[in-house]
Amino acid sequence: MEILSGQPLRLTLEISRKMMALRMEAVQWKLRDRAVATVDWILKFPTARLHHLPESSSDHKPLWLVSDDLQSRFNRALKPFRFEAMWLKDERCEGVVHSVWDKSSRGDPVSKVLRKVEECQTQLKLWDKNVFGNVRRELARNRKLLITAEGDSMAGRNHARVKFLSEEISRLMDCEERLWSQRSKTEWLRYGDQNTKYFHCRATERNKKNFIPGLEDAQGVWMEEEEKIGEMLTSYYSNLFATVNPTELDTVLSGVQPRVSDSMNTELLKPFRMEEVHTALKQMKPDTAPGPDGLPPLFYKNFWDKVGGEVSEAVLSMLNSGTLPPNLNHTFISLIPKIKSPRKVTEFRPISLCNVLYKLIAKVLANRLKPMLPRLISESQSAFMSERLITDNILIAHETLHYLKSKRTGKTGYMSMKLDMSKAYDRVEWVYLEKIMEKMGFDKKWINLITMCIRSVTYSIMLNGQPHGLITPTRGLRQGDPLSPYLFLLVTEGLHALFEEAKDNGEIEGVSLCPSGPRISHLLFADDSLVFCKATVAESVKVQSILYKYELASGQSINRGKTNLFFSSNTRPEVQAAIKTFLGIPAIQRYEQYLGLPSLVGRAKKKSFSLIKEKIWKKLKGWKEKLLSQAGREILVKAVIQAIPTFTMSCFKLPKGLISEIETLIRKFWWGYRGDQKKIHWISWGKLCQPKKEGGLGFKELIKFNDSLLAKQIWRLGNNEGCLFHRVFKAKFFPNCSVYDCEVSTKGSYAWKSIIQAKHVMELGSVWRIGDGKSVKIRGDRWLPLNSASKIVSPVVALPPGAMVCDIIDQNEHQWKSELIAQEFLPHEANIIKGIPLSDRNIPDKQVWNASSHGVYTTRSAYKLLALAERNKVPTCSTNRGSSNIWREIWSLQVPYKVRHLIWRAANEALPTLCNLQRRRVVQSACCQNCRAACEDTVHALWGCHRLVVVWEKDAELMKCTRHKFSVFADLLELVFSLRDRTDVNLLCTIMWQIWNRRNSARVGDSIVEFNHIRAKAEELVMDFQSAQVLEQRLSTVCASAGRWRPPSPPPL
Repeated sequence: MEILSGQPLRLTLEISRKMMALRMEAVQWKLRDRAVATVDWILKFPTARLHHLPESSSDHKPLWLVSDDLQSRFNRALKPFRFEAMWLKDERCEGVVHSVWDKSSRGDPVSKVLRKVEECQTQLKLWDKNVFGNVRRELARNRKLLITAEGDSMAGRNHARVKFLSEEISRLMDCEERLWSQRSKTEWLRYGDQNTKYFHCRATERNKKNFIPGLEDAQGVWMEEEEKIGEMLTSYYSNLFATVNPTELDTVLSGVQPRVSDSMNTELLKPFRMEEVHTALKQMKPDTAPGPDGLPPLFYKNFWDKVGGEVSEAVLSMLNSGTLPPNLNHTFISLIPKIKSPRKVTEFRPISLCNVLYKLIAKVLANRLKPMLPRLISESQSAFMSERLITDNILIAHETLHYLKSKRTGKTGYMSMKLDMSKAYDRVEWVYLEKIMEKMGFDKKWINLITMCIRSVTYSIMLNGQPHGLITPTRGLRQGDPLSPYLFLLVTEGLHALFEEAKDNGEIEGVSLCPSGPRISHLLFADDSLVFCKATVAESVKVQSILYKYELASGQSINRGKTNLFFSSNTRPEVQAAIKTFLGIPAIQRYEQYLGLPSLVGRAKKKSFSLIKEKIWKKLKGWKEKLLSQAGREILVKAVIQAIPTFTMSCFKLPKGLISEIETLIRKFWWGYRGDQKKIHWISWGKLCQPKKEGGLGFKELIKFNDSLLAKQIWRLGNNEGCLFHRVFKAKFFPNCSVYDCEVSTKGSYAWKSIIQAKHVMELGSVWRIGDGKSVKIRGDRWLPLNSASKIVSPVVALPPGAMVCDIIDQNEHQWKSELIAQEFLPHEANIIKGIPLSDRNIPDKQVWNASSHGVYTTRSAYKLLALAERNKVPTCSTNRGSSNIWREIWSLQVPYKVRHLIWRAANEALPTLCNLQRRRVVQSACCQNCRAACEDTVHALWGCHRLVVVWEKDAELMKCTRHKFSVFADLLELVFSLRDRTDVNLLCTIMWQIWNRRNSARVGDSIVEFNHIRAKAEELVMDFQSAQVLEQRLSTVCASAGRWRPPSPPPL
């Protein structure tokens, strides 16, 4: 059997899970009996299963391969309508949509749009069936026709037929790639450049992962019948979404304070505008799964010029009337597995698929509510608000847990409780949400708009692509509804109010990291919560009481199986035992993670972060990734692999050894390693990490990227003085100075030590903007705006060593002390100082970030600054091409990525030519295999070989260039870019790619293109690529142009 790239692809194994009690000293089990398959076979039999049959007389198990399609047991005839993105490749699709929308229709705006949506579904299905056709079937048919046409063309007949069929096949291949791209849900990788098989494999794997062959019922009985599974799912979610008639509402809401002002309500309820609807659409990802109507955001974005007016009018009508038609808010529940091979209903996560028309309404409301949340939501919550980050809670929790771990003295200990809320969104009681909104001061009209969105919903459960049942819920928020995250913040305010009330009454003390620091009793992030209190039975009783009341009122339910305790080191064992017995919750030595990051980091730091390397290895070793084109690999590395450690690196400094191992994995993947097979690294990692405009690929050096992420925390500590994150850390680590002046504390956690060591990044790019001058030292601080060093170098004599800038400012006149400045500073620095404007008001000094145009710190600008500082340390010679314009020209070529990539490698002298291979002792002779007359270097292989004259001879001007002698390929490119226009250069580079492709095919014995046919092949490739880009550019323009500001129309004269 053929094995892909020497790597076996294991089929899914179904092995009996019965455990045997063996009375033996040692038993070792090995998986010896397995099967391998090619990618093509797996794509043909995506649901194949391999069973190990029982065998007692041998150490091998018989294998039973079942290739039947398990999905055939489920009814596929009633598959809901779905708009296909590939239809947009056909201009006739636009005609179908326009013909529907151009029809006049009576009725109110909402009913007219709903009728047209329904008619669009009908007409598009008919057009797909009768006109567009099955892409894969049409592709196979046209390929057969092309073979016949090529035979006719060789006989001198009907040459145009070959060109027509080639263009049609290219169009169909692009449609096929878009088809599988849409199904694969691979958001990080844009389709194009021949990734069809990768998208197909991803879609097949995703379908297999989400496919539900059967489920266990409450009694543990396995069921495979579609109807019974559908009934079981409908019954389970009907019960989950049924209200339990909450109590204790007044008790929970008594501590909630009114925070919504009249001006806020006015802003929330001001007239809705069409621009808000369009903004809401632009915020949606085009390819997100559609709701029951089958139309994704991509449909509305592409046809907005035609449908936008009526859709906006309908959305505004619903917002102004406060009512929704019955079917608009019908929602499909898609079940996503939480574990591998789930068997129970509880092992799936329900995700709601809402209609885009409803999501436009919800997003308009969410966009109005979102800016106000930082003023409404307590500082203990850090989720879904632009001014707060998830890392705030992580760092506070990490520091607090480190404090508990380190606390070994004191009579009374402290403890933390990590809560796990079961089905948090699904259990929210609507009555409770409405009451808490009333208590916070929201206007009745706004509350009615919110309840319109949550009370009008109905559900159907999607089972293997088919909707089942009809559920009318009486509680719950939908995961997938744009409003839900923000409404859940309001829900959680009730829990916050209970803890604050108990803390104010002295019933819960909370934990303070130092005497002057704030006392923390709880940290909340969506449904993840940490509670801190004294390790006493009395405070445990109060915490239990708070949680019980909150459960009764809000509908929330604590999963005690996943809730646990952590005690400070000075808590006596008998106290721990008493608390554990009362609460019925186990204690642990340390939480493994909090919000996805280590809660405690000890000496074995590499081990603490080893999960990052495992995640990266899991991504890179997957067989699907081997199917990616070089462009796909570049995007995978940048958008996925190097993004995996970003979250962790925002809080912790990763060990250098771990970073080195991660970068080794990335390098091996990039150069195409297979198992133990070694590959030549033609370009150094440092070069690959340089920007594209300087000859690299823009990969990130993780050490510098780590420092730039950590420095952002220093920036936030220096500029967000009111937040809880700042107050906790300032009280403990820099109570009498700014974060820029503090030193590393030996008592701090590893997170704090990681953050403060990134101060050198701030010293590179930050500068003080002078206000009252009281925070800035004359010597040592960066505050001169026009000096490259930004620091004073003058030998100041009269002023004391620790003098501040305020000492040279006349505070009464708000002017510089000109005579003192002229006396103490060198003339050029004195002029710079006197040129700094001073405010008439005594505003404080402020740090600004010099490396960005807006003066605010960004990780991107900091990373560039670190990389630039590193490159400036390396001496360069006069022939260095780092600043050459050829790199910009290469990456702006309008040709497939594989062509640009080849030209980039050639310009870096990184192609495996025989000269390069001989230099690395891979081959003995560097003689060109085409002409046998010269050594094969890059210039010779792509340009100078006399066998290539037939390729270039049609271009007289280009032939003149052959008189020049080029030592390196980059010199040739510079000349070509200077002499030719963009169209000619596109073709020239594509011809070079065809030449290199022919050379490689000849070396391995594959069929080759004759030299005199290379130009025609290149012209065809360029034409196919550029025609495929036309629609993509149009779609990008449609989606982006809406965000462009347009001036208002001039008033009539």
